[in-house]
Amino acid sequence: MNSYIHHCIVPTPCSSMEAYLLLEVTQSDHQILLKWKDLAYEIVHCNTITLQLNCIVLEWAERDLHTVDEHISHICLTIRQSGHPVAPVYAMQESWPCSPENGKSFVFQALCFLILG
Repeated sequence: MNSYIHHCIVPTPCSSMEAYLLLEVTQSDHQILLKWKDLAYEIVHCNTITLQLNCIVLEWAERDLHTVDEHISHICLTIRQSGHPVAPVYAMQESWPCSPENGKSFVFQALCFLILG
């Protein structure tokens, strides 16, 4: 990244007006760089908070996934113990209102696959 400030030789001002303007421009550049630094810190802070939030959401998802996995295992065990096999003939054969052909999401399609096999 190129530096905002370009190092160059500053000519000696020829008048009080030039000296004043040179000082004003330099002070304005200083203020711009301070604001730029503050903005960079705020962006880093925002990204850090977003990362922390995403970590919490990931923990929730992992916890919920673990709970669902346990539930599925329990259901599979219950079905095996019942002695009744899961018969695919009971699966829906026709397209339902929320089928992929009707524009539902991939997540919904995957859920249907998991439920129906």
